[in-house]
Amino acid sequence: IEENDALYFSGIREQLKKIIPQDSSVALSAKWGAQLTESHKKLIFDISSDKADFKIIDFTDKSCDMKQLMQCRDTMLEIGSYHPVRFLNLRGCQIVVFRKGQKKWDMPFIVSKSPEALLPKSPWIPLNVKEIRCKALYLAPQRKILLFLGTVRNFSKDAVLKVTLASGAQRQHYSLRWGYGIFPAYKMNENQCFAVELPLPRFWNGVDGLQISADFFDRPDVKE
Repeated sequence: IEENDALYFSGIREQLKKIIPQDSSVALSAKWGAQLTESHKKLIFDISSDKADFKIIDFTDKSCDMKQLMQCRDTMLEIGSYHPVRFLNLRGCQIVVFRKGQKKWDMPFIVSKSPEALLPKSPWIPLNVKEIRCKALYLAPQRKILLFLGTVRNFSKDAVLKVTLASGAQRQHYSLRWGYGIFPAYKMNENQCFAVELPLPRFWNGVDGLQISADFFDRPDVKE
């Protein structure tokens, strides 16, 4: 589905309209401003603005400067002036919606234990990237697989994970930003892990293969 297709925008637009009240001000990019202009009249086309009630950060928006998005996210994380209320991973978009107000960031997917401490008897999953370590747990009754991902010491980049599950000749691909775009990989320490829950496709009887690769991005304070 291409970005100029109506179907690409429609599902995400309806989700955003449910999350953000119509009388709220929203800081966002032009890409999503064009989609909300009829329903929301208080649009601010500056993602760094601290005057908006909500902020929409789309880490897949090619019209935005990635470092600016990461810096905006990191500032909110450090200051606490905004908190995340929803992560959307639809049709290739990876969007985080933030709401203004002091509130502890609820991040149950960041676990205060290393993968080794959580699953000491499970083997490490062989990966295509040396900077990330992973252990997995397959929950057959719930038809899902849990990934527990950690980083090497002093890891200084953010990451987008590319996960492929295999069942016989079938493949299922997933793409997601580390910490769902809320908590970057370079904020992790050795005693934490990023817990990911992946549902199995319908009619799959199990999983017999797992591959993980990653695209890396410099943290925003690194000069080019």
